[in-house]
Amino acid sequence: SIGSTLLPPLPGVGAAAERLQQEWRRAAEFSCDRAALLVTQDAAVVSEALIKLASGSTRPVDVEAYLQQAREYDEALEKSSRFVRTMQGRMLADATHPLPIRRVAELDRFARSAQYSQILAKGEAL
Repeated sequence: SIGSTLLPPLPGVGAAAERLQQEWRRAAEFSCDRAALLVTQDAAVVSEALIKLASGSTRPVDVEAYLQQAREYDEALEKSSRFVRTMQGRMLADATHPLPIRRVAELDRFARSAQYSQILAKGEAL
């Protein structure tokens, strides 16, 4: 990886740079999802596409049921112990993509946000 290749002589720095790169890559996925929403202006369409990509299915999906699962996931995580949350964070630290359930939930939050409404209200072409 770039982080460990550019910074090999300093112990731990290459690994730290790699972790930061991975975080940036995952954040970029959320940005791409938001961009798709800005283009389609339909959160259900983008969410369904994300779910189908993650599942490999071509069958219709129930986006609202998936969002309900995302809410239940968030609630369970909030109620879990600090140890469980820490272990989950460590487990996902090397992931190249955010969990699909997180992507759909974050897209839904953005679609309901004042920021998204303000962008649409401007009516500027992308």
